Amino acid sequence: MEGSLIQLNDLPDEILLIILKKLDNIEVLYSFIGVNKQLDQLVHGSIFTKCLTMGRRSTDSYYRLNGSVFERFCSQILPKIHHKVEWLNLESSTMKDILLCTSYPNLYGLGLYNINKEYAFHIFTEMHVRVECFVDSLYLLDGRFDQLQRLSVNIHKIASRQIIIDNKKQIPNLKLFSLHCRWATDKYSELIVPLLHRMFNLVELDLRLVMFDEKRFIDGYDLKYNIINHLLRLNKFVFNISSHLPLNDQISLSSNEDCQLSFKDVQDNKVISYVDYFSDCKRGQCHIYSYPYQGKRYQSITNNFSCVRAPVDFEDIPLSSNVANYEMFERGVMAVKRNGIALKGWFFENSIIEIYSTQLGNIASQNTTYFFYSKFDDLFCLQQKLIDGCREIAAEYSDIKFDIMIINNTCMQLVNRPTQFDVTVTTNLCGNMVSNVCTVLVTGSKYGEHDAIFQ
Repeated sequence: MEGSLIQLNDLPDEILLIILKKLDNIEVLYSFIGVNKQLDQLVHGSIFTKCLTMGRRSTDSYYRLNGSVFERFCSQILPKIHHKVEWLNLESSTMKDILLCTSYPNLYGLGLYNINKEYAFHIFTEMHVRVECFVDSLYLLDGRFDQLQRLSVNIHKIASRQIIIDNKKQIPNLKLFSLHCRWATDKYSELIVPLLHRMFNLVELDLRLVMFDEKRFIDGYDLKYNIINHLLRLNKFVFNISSHLPLNDQISLSSNEDCQLSFKDVQDNKVISYVDYFSDCKRGQCHIYSYPYQGKRYQSITNNFSCVRAPVDFEDIPLSSNVANYEMFERGVMAVKRNGIALKGWFFENSIIEIYSTQLGNIASQNTTYFFYSKFDDLFCLQQKLIDGCREIAAEYSDIKFDIMIINNTCMQLVNRPTQFDVTVTTNLCGNMVSNVCTVLVTGSKYGEHDAIFQ
């Protein structure tokens, strides 16, 4: 057999990625960035730029990069990829040069090595952290970061403390505090309010929370009694709070008017509030937020647009397993045509998904994906038929460029350079993965000639 010489340029992107992922991210960036267009595109991907360790590790030590490598990163490489860096691991002696050589708008994590502990506790005046549970945030506020003035905490879940931390120390230097949590909690009075009382010198406060099983809705009266009256220096209060109550034959239930009246003393009345009751699932919801709206989504939308002074009439078409028939589906289609625009929520009943998944499309990815995973032999045959059919059609038209990509690379290319795609042909399984990526790139919307549906 004659020998052959294959260069990196001859390899497809899929093989190059497999090779480059075996290397350290710093080595990849230093060796291949700027070499040619193909390699430049690959190494600019999030795989190699998202998390960078700017040093060399040994068993028990951490060393800085050598002079020429370090200088090139600060002067050329980091300024090119700065907007893609989300996490940096730094050796203390290089921290100043690396952090000041460019800006890092998406940086949320910082690892420091060879740094004096006491010095670290005193140099930070601002911190943005993501933590798993509420206990982690209490550790940050136990006095070790006594110079902290601005703190932003994104908590995955606020639940009962598994570890008892008897920490009631005041936090006098904190001036700005932000607390965000997407998952619902029933620990508003037990955990959140006592923590805020320790921050008596707060000037700015930002709360984005979902509460359930409180004795009453969180409204203007509650915010004033539990929070505002205890933070006398508070100058700016941004909030987006949704509270939920189970309906257990209560004698008196708050109305929209009651909730809006609770904010009558708020300066300029820049607060939007609405109350909804859902009899089918026996729960009520109160959503209050400061204007302008700072959130990324509305949840449990009903005919409450009048609360935001919008001239919108909302028609509700419930799709439930109790009425799983074609007539209900037709009602939904006619409602879309009649109104011209629709908001589609999530379906959770398996019976609805099985009946309407072929008509409504990708309703719930987990359930839809399940059907396609069941027969791998059929799926492989279908993929091969698609490839053969596309190749035959492309051969008849010289202006059509046809290419084949594995699904992993396709998803990466969609994020890095979506304009290269005009038409994609996939099986349902791969199409589901592609559509999930695309929903991040654009809004979850579908447009027809006269109608539009948003999810």
